[in-house]
Amino acid sequence: GEGARVFILDSGIDAEHPDLAPNLNTSLSTSFVPGEDYNVAAGFYFNHGTHVAGIIAAADNTWGVIGVAPHAEIVAVKVLSEFDGSGEFSWVNSGIVYAANNGADVINMSLGATLNRNGWFLNDDDEWEKVPAVVLQYIILAQQRAVNYAIRKGSVIIASAGNDEMNADGNAAWFKLPADCENVLAVSATAPDYWYNSVINGLVPNLDIPASYTNYGRSLVDLAAPGGDYDFYNSAGWFYDMILSSSAGTSTCEYPFYFAAGTSMAAPHASGVAALIIGKNGGDMNPVQVTQQLLQTADNIDGTGVTSYFGHGRVNAYRAVTE
Repeated sequence: GEGARVFILDSGIDAEHPDLAPNLNTSLSTSFVPGEDYNVAAGFYFNHGTHVAGIIAAADNTWGVIGVAPHAEIVAVKVLSEFDGSGEFSWVNSGIVYAANNGADVINMSLGATLNRNGWFLNDDDEWEKVPAVVLQYIILAQQRAVNYAIRKGSVIIASAGNDEMNADGNAAWFKLPADCENVLAVSATAPDYWYNSVINGLVPNLDIPASYTNYGRSLVDLAAPGGDYDFYNSAGWFYDMILSSSAGTSTCEYPFYFAAGTSMAAPHASGVAALIIGKNGGDMNPVQVTQQLLQTADNIDGTGVTSYFGHGRVNAYRAVTE
């Protein structure tokens, strides 16, 4: 991934994390969340953006974990509050434009909102509320314009497909933002099938079942990537087959890492592979070329062509840089 610059639009990053600091561009990192710095608060805790960053580009430093593209440059753009995970659409749009204007080869957005084109939405009190449908259309249009601008500036845009277990096909009223935008690669999540049980019994597990929570549908999903899951093993409880990556807290914890699962973890796997492709080709590629290489080298998991859960297939880092 050397030569590729990946902007991570999320809830900030722990800038002092030993796995992230070597690849983090602190001069470009910024925050669009009022009152919050891109560098997250001290203390050991799960931080979404830090976890995503580790999946993409945790350094190859003989310690901790290693990212998909361990030599890629990463930039933190905080568009979600690190305290409640929420953010305004204007913050996200500003983050997209900022990334595009500052040389983003890849923009990772492990975030999203589900809008109903008819005007219904869930408010902060978790109650359904209705606004004129045109309001939501303006929200969608604004983000689409930001995405189109970034594409013209040379950025590949990758987003999580969402964790609602929703079939996007046949649900035209629902719009997943930004995953449903044109020029955005939406990534669903795969998971291992009872990894723990397979290991203790000496079996070879299936690593490519759809995660239980992932959104799906040919109209939404472009690619699949590892997102992790949980398995009900027996009456003793659950075993977790999640993704291990960095967490906040290097100042208070000797081993600052967390397990997590979601399409939020799948999208950065795809972004890391995109960075590998760009690095292999000298650090400068047209986003259309990067997209084509991602889609053409993905592994067909469920039949041929575009499938509901896997889109064009599950990303394959090796094929992406050798074919």
